Amino acid sequence: MPKRSLEKWLHPTPNESGRDNNTTTLSIVERLSIAIDVATALEYLHHQCQTPIVHCNLEPSNVLLDKYVVGGEVSMEVDVYSFGILLLEIFTGKRPTRPMLGDNFSLREFIQASLPHELNQVLDPVLCMRELQGNLYECLDSVLRVGLMCSNMQPKERMDIGEAAISLRKAKAVLRIGTRRNRV
Repeated sequence: MPKRSLEKWLHPTPNESGRDNNTTTLSIVERLSIAIDVATALEYLHHQCQTPIVHCNLEPSNVLLDKYVVGGEVSMEVDVYSFGILLLEIFTGKRPTRPMLGDNFSLREFIQASLPHELNQVLDPVLCMRELQGNLYECLDSVLRVGLMCSNMQPKERMDIGEAAISLRKAKAVLRIGTRRNRV
């Protein structure tokens, strides 16, 4: 994978011919791996350093894919909120600042209102090339729910970043189990 930020992969800019500079897309497994790596890095910064470190500016442009390392009031809950929004952006391909459905829905509100029955409506269209069912549906639903729990408006109600990393690893395991079954 070339040295680019996550933003370049999620929101490619058109070149002079009007086509996207990005000729490939991130798969579900790649997106999930990135999300797990970011959650693990935040868990380390928040809970395993002698003095907790708060990132304060977690967004796709700050996630460098050659390293997968991430560098109001400063708190760990702010990083967890940013991670939740980042996770939602990774799997929807939508910018969090863009109103959804012509209403004043934020990305988070749009996803919350759409789950569980309209998962296809919120995911990045690149990920919905086939019908979502079984383990794939379970995996993606779990991932978006982690994003929603991390981005809860009430800081004390947000999911712990360590729990988020564990939940994402479980979602990835569910996806792998389904993939193995389909090969047999």
